[in-house]
Amino acid sequence: MSNSKFIEELIKAHNEYRAKHQHASPLKHAQDLSDYAQNWANHLIATNSFEHSDCDLNGQRLGENIASKWSSGPTDYTGQEPTDSWYSEIAKYDFNEASFKNGTGHFTQVVWKGSQEIGAASATDGKGKWIAVASYRPAGNMMGDFARNVLPPKDGKIMIPAKKEMTNTGHTGVENMQHHGGGGGRQTKSYTRTKDGVTTTYVEETIVNPDGSRTTKTHTTTTNSSR
Repeated sequence: MSNSKFIEELIKAHNEYRAKHQHASPLKHAQDLSDYAQNWANHLIATNSFEHSDCDLNGQRLGENIASKWSSGPTDYTGQEPTDSWYSEIAKYDFNEASFKNGTGHFTQVVWKGSQEIGAASATDGKGKWIAVASYRPAGNMMGDFARNVLPPKDGKIMIPAKKEMTNTGHTGVENMQHHGGGGGRQTKSYTRTKDGVTTTYVEETIVNPDGSRTTKTHTTTTNSSR
């Protein structure tokens, strides 16, 4: 699948979800954001890592959602898949509380009213690992602004997309096992902690070897509340 088709699908999926929510206008594509997202997706593949960029483009803070997926066979991934995964966090969001909550940051960025532009990209290592990155401008998830920017669905109904297997999203707590051929596997767990406006993201990657032994690596990323 070409990245242009992936971008088109991802933006279409975003705007279909945004249309369900009060006052969230459609996002417009910005090529510089897609270029930024592509550079970061390529970096994550090249370094075999899973973490956020510094979310800064020419001195302007960006929002960012990332996702990864593993498959034992050649598969084209659509822009709908990561968007569904991000939006599904609506199940954990409390519209009455209207504030940041762990495990909902992807959803709130997808529907954030103040975000106007989006760029996206995907990359693969050719061996089954796939990365998706979406960049948003202006950035969402600004502390104190949730009530104005994350509004309930127009019909009051919470719709949760069907869960996709083998998809992991970065930035808030999502965990699942990634299976490979040969009896091994990979488990990725990510979670965040916020204190005094500083958010630290922890990503633990556990490789399950065919003999049952495990190797675990931990990556941390610290960001401010505008991420």
